[in-house]
Order: sequence, then C-alpha cells, then structure tokens
Amino acid sequence: MATQPKLEQRLRDLSHEELIDVILAVADTNTSARKVIVSMTSTIKEQVSAVKKDLKKLTQRPTSHRRVMPRDVANALSSIVAQIDRISHHAPSMAFPLLCAVIVAEEDVHSYVHDSYGTISDVYYGDVIPLMVLMTQRTSDPTVLLDGLRSVCSRDAFGTVARLMQTIADVLPEQVVTTLLDEVQDNHVRKAIYRGIGDILNYIHTVELSGELRANDHFEIADMYLDHDDLKGAQQYLDKVSLLDRESSLRGREVYERYVMHTKYPAQIEGFMHARILSSPSPEQVDAYRAQFGDEALSTVIDELVQKTAQTSASDIHSASPFLCLVREGRSADAAAIIETGTISPFGYYRPWGELVQALASHGHHRAASLIVRLFLEFAIAPAKSAYYDEAIRLYRLLDELAEFVTDWGTHEEHDAYMALFVERHERKWSFWERFAAIRG
Repeated sequence: MATQPKLEQRLRDLSHEELIDVILAVADTNTSARKVIVSMTSTIKEQVSAVKKDLKKLTQRPTSHRRVMPRDVANALSSIVAQIDRISHHAPSMAFPLLCAVIVAEEDVHSYVHDSYGTISDVYYGDVIPLMVLMTQRTSDPTVLLDGLRSVCSRDAFGTVARLMQTIADVLPEQVVTTLLDEVQDNHVRKAIYRGIGDILNYIHTVELSGELRANDHFEIADMYLDHDDLKGAQQYLDKVSLLDRESSLRGREVYERYVMHTKYPAQIEGFMHARILSSPSPEQVDAYRAQFGDEALSTVIDELVQKTAQTSASDIHSASPFLCLVREGRSADAAAIIETGTISPFGYYRPWGELVQALASHGHHRAASLIVRLFLEFAIAPAKSAYYDEAIRLYRLLDELAEFVTDWGTHEEHDAYMALFVERHERKWSFWERFAAIRG
C-alpha cells in the first residue's frame, strides 16, 4: 500500500507514551486487533495457557445441534498450531508437549466433525507434521521428546501418528527411538518407525507379524533399498508386484520411477519417461524429457501422443491434459482437429478444460473451444439444480463471445441454431431463465 511507508514513519516519530495511546485506542475499537496485540505482548506462560484453553475448546463436542463446518475447525486448528510455533522459538520444551496434544486430539475432533473432504486432515499433514519435524530438532531434552511421543503413540485411529513417526524417526535421538520401539505395541506405528530409520529387516519382520507383505509394503521396502543405493534389492521387491498393482498405485509409480532413474540406463529411462507422457502428460514430464533427450526426440513422442489421442474412443477421453500438452508444444491445430471430431467426453471440474478453452482461443481455434463450452453448458443445466445456474449463465455468455470469432462452423451446428435449440430444450427451466434475465439486467 502506498500509505504504509508514510504511516510507518509517523508511528516512528511518536513518543513512547503516544505510541502506547495509539495501540490502546486500536485495541479498544477493534476486537481482532486486540487479540493480535494481546497475543504479541503476552508472556510464554500466558501463551501456553491460551493454547491449552483453545485446544480444550476444540476437542469438546458442541452442545448445540448446529452442524460444525470442517473449514471452521481447520482454521481454529491452524491458529493453535501457529501459536505453538511462536512459543517454540523461545521455549521449545514447553511447545513440544502442546503439539503432541494437538495430535492426540485428532480423534476427539473427528468424533464430531464429518471431514469428508479432508480439510482437517490437510492441517495435520501440511502444518502439524512439518512443524513437529522442526520442533524435534529444536527440543534438546530427550525426556521431553520421549514423554510427548509416548502420548502420541498411544493411539492412531487415522494413520497420522504412523505418518508422523516415519517422517521424524531419523531426526530423533537414538535413545528416544530405541525406547519407543521397546514400549510401543502398535505394529503399524512400529513399522513406521523402522521405515523412518531405514531398518529394512525389522520393517519386514514387523509387517510379517501382522500378516503377509502387501503391494505397498513391497514399494516401501524397494524404496528403502534405493535409499541404500541397492538396485538389486529394490528390483527384487518390485518384481514381486504385478504391473497392474504398480501402475494403479501412486506410491508404486513413484518408487518405480525412482528405481528407473537410479539404473542410469538411457534406454530404460527413455522408455519409462516416454510411456509416462503418452499415458498422463504433464508440463513437468514433458520438460524433463526434453532436458534429458532433446527437442527432436520429444517431437517424436508428441507425434505419438497426437496419434494415440485421435484414436482413443470418445468415452475414454475425460482429461484435458493431452490437449493442453499439445497446445503447449505448438500442436494446437492437432488438438483442435481431434476435439472437432467429437472424440472427447469431459469429466470432472471445468477448470482444466477452461484453461484449454482459453488456450485454444488464444491460438485462433474458437470453434473447437466453443464445442468444449457447449458440452459443459449442457452438463451445468441438465441436473435442473439452481446451484449450477450461475455457472451455466457464465458459459452461455462465453459461447456468445467465442462465436464472434467463428466464420465457418464446418459440419457443426452454427451458433445461432445451437442457441435456439438450447432455449427450446430447456425452456421449462423457469428459474434458470429468470436468473438469466436478472443478471443480464
């Protein structure tokens, strides 16, 4: 903001007493500012007390029957984690037990919140676990670490503890790891600790205590062998998994890609990267292939992608990725030609397809872009639900904008004819047309 430097200078020019008066005045008139000021000026003991109070409130089941929104709980949880982070810079030994309490509280939180989209879990995975890694390194007292982790490892209803222990095991003091392995009874958590410290034999032994090795266990064991630069060991366990199981698993694909890159055999690496572009092209994969094998080799792969996409049946093309890849690599005409044959069946969110619409239009392929928008317009209005009508109206208008640049519709229905049929097909959706008229003004 342009006024900020001036305001900063004015505040610096104030006397000590005048600055205090300004801060108190802001605190009296703005509740949010008051909370920030109180938080920034409180003692460590007061901050710890505030976190405990907030955490207790978070874990208590609401007495009212009003639905608790996951986003509200996630925001409250993020705020608590941020407070603990501030405390850890000055008193890590006091902050560490608080963060452990946050992890222990996960089961209580999930008991009254339906987190179907993983909003709360995202905070645990994205905020809590990374902070736990930092705090494990900041906390020098093994007793504090051990006491906190004992409480954490006591239960793991959602797999967060296992993920945490796998992440921090290699940065914990050896005596802490040894004691936890002696005391923890949950084989799932013990397995995660062995995975974290890279102990392959004990990992396998712990898994076998609970049953046979599964595909994901083979992937983790292969990954551990790769950590030790043991390609033979990694291959031994990857070979025990079927191609279908490997390709249908994200973890399997990750480990196999790492294995291939470790082999350092150009032909094998090229074949792997080549196949990845044909199956699920992304800018990262294309750029990596170009950097490794050059533009000429990539051009051949893109030719194959054009041919493969054109030959794929309409019911099997649900993703915009192949088309976005073609446009990005200067093959927008090929992308437009495939779309105009009707060999697409969009699925999922509009966003990636919307990016493709913009990309095609920017390269002069407004007709192909219009055909995509027509499909999504029909999807938006077909359920006859008012929640989708604003999106349908936006797409309706977008068709009008794109049509201005199309002079030849080829074998496709011209814009005016399509719009007339659209109105006829959906003329009984009164609420849609009322909203359309209101927005149009």
